[in-house]
Amino acid sequence: MSCILPPSCSFCVHYLGEDKSTDKECLAFKDIPDNIIKGFDDHTKPHEGDNGFQFVLNEAFKDDFEDVKQMKQVLNHYTNNEQKPKLEKPESTFTAWDAI
Repeated sequence: MSCILPPSCSFCVHYLGEDKSTDKECLAFKDIPDNIIKGFDDHTKPHEGDNGFQFVLNEAFKDDFEDVKQMKQVLNHYTNNEQKPKLEKPESTFTAWDAI
């Protein structure tokens, strides 16, 4: 599955993004752990190896962050609550034997 919405990290003051002067993705991690990038952990509490840095919203992106947060909530609602269609087996299936 690919990410269609940006991770919360991109709205954090500690995120370094495309800064080519460093090999780190953010001040907390050289490589941001998958569970944070994928949104399973919002990193508002200490995480092993985060060097004492946790998520702090960059106020310049506050409106965008709130929009993305709302979209994720809507997507999660439908992902978790949507009724899956039931596939019914047809009563009879035409086969080559039926033509004989």
